[in-house]
Amino acid sequence: MKPLDLRAFFARRALHEVSAEDLVGWAVEMLGAGQDTPSLRILAGLDLERPLDSEEVERYFQKALIELGVPEPDPGEALLRYARLLVVETLEGRRDPRATLARMTDLALETRDERLAVWRDLGDCVSEDEIEAAVLREAGLLREFGDLEWPEGLGSWFTCADCGLTGQPREKRSPWLILPIYIAWRLPVRKPLIEQVCAGCGSPRLEWTGSHQGRKRYLRELRARKAEAAGHSEGD
Repeated sequence: MKPLDLRAFFARRALHEVSAEDLVGWAVEMLGAGQDTPSLRILAGLDLERPLDSEEVERYFQKALIELGVPEPDPGEALLRYARLLVVETLEGRRDPRATLARMTDLALETRDERLAVWRDLGDCVSEDEIEAAVLREAGLLREFGDLEWPEGLGSWFTCADCGLTGQPREKRSPWLILPIYIAWRLPVRKPLIEQVCAGCGSPRLEWTGSHQGRKRYLRELRARKAEAAGHSEGD
C-alpha cells in the first residue's frame, strides 16, 4: 500500500482551514484509498445532515491517526514540510510559480520560521515581470538548505568580506564629525558621517545576508561548518 502523504492536509490544519465536515470527508477519502481502522470507519460514518459535535469529530480523528500510525506534527513543522513539498513541485514544473507564491505567503504569515521569512512579502519586493524568476530562485534555496536550522534574523545580518564574521554590524562615526558641518559639507570628497562596519575587524566591506546571494553564501558555509563538526565528532 502506498505510504500516506498528509503534508498538505496537516498544513491546512495548521492554517485553520479544516472544519469538522472536512475531517469526515478526509476519513471517507482514506477509506477509499485503502486505509481501514475502527475510528476511521466511525469518523467516515458520521451524519453530515445533522450538526456535528466538533469535539467528538476531533477525538475520532486523533484516534484514527494513532491507529494509522501517523503522528500529527506541530503546526510549525507541518507548515515547513508542506512548504518544502511545494517548492519541489514548483521546481519540477508540476506547480505554477505564481500559485506557489500565493500559498507560500499564507504559510509564511503563520510561522516565525526563518526559512519561510522571505516569502512573507516576496511578491511586493519584485516587479511583475520578475515574480516567476524570484519564486524559482527562492524555491531552489529552500530545497537545497531547508533541512538546516536558519538563525532567526538572518535576513538582517551582514557578512564581512575580510574576516568572514556574520552578524549585526556596528556603527562607526567618521572623524569628519569633529569638523563644523558647514566646512565638511564644502569639502570636495564627502564621506558618510556614520557607516556600518564589521563588529569584529571594523571592515566596511559587508554583504547583506537578506539578499539571495548573501543568504546562499552564508548557508553554504553553515553546512560546511556542520559537516566539519560532524567529522570531528566521528573522529573522537
